[in-house]
Amino acid sequence: MSKTQPARRYRYIGESMWRIDFRLGNIRRLLILIMCTTLLTVSVATVRSQTTGSFETGLNEALKAVRRAEAAGATSQEIAQLVGPLNVALNLHEQALKLSGSNRTVGAQQMSAQIEAILQDVESRANQLTSVASSRTSMNTTKNYTLGVIAALIVTLAYACCISLWRKYRVKRTYQMRIIPK
Repeated sequence: MSKTQPARRYRYIGESMWRIDFRLGNIRRLLILIMCTTLLTVSVATVRSQTTGSFETGLNEALKAVRRAEAAGATSQEIAQLVGPLNVALNLHEQALKLSGSNRTVGAQQMSAQIEAILQDVESRANQLTSVASSRTSMNTTKNYTLGVIAALIVTLAYACCISLWRKYRVKRTYQMRIIPK
């Protein structure tokens, strides 16, 4: 019996090593499959980004301008005034894609001209809003810092007055003391 147990032990170790090697092989295959899928996805995304049309480019530029305006400190009402025309441009683009036949060329050209005008208008308004909002934000920041300095000066003066009054009170109280002999 003692001779069979070591043989089983070696056989079991050999089988477990084979199982580990088999699992590592599967893991390698899985990693290769994931890397290939990732590379294909990246290459497809690159090709798609290179083939974007003028609508997508114009829309991206308009959205970037709106984001800059929002980052500069534009209010939500001002941003809403810019988003409304962008929605109209998207609806016009969808309608242009749905046109068919001879109406497609004429209607699509008219709609694309309208879309381009809307996108350029939104972009110019967003750039103007960016400059207005940034100046407004800088003015508010300057005002807040100035008010902070003034408040600090007022608090400092109030503290100095309180300390002065307290000292005068202590001196007055000290001079009013009576010495009682024992």
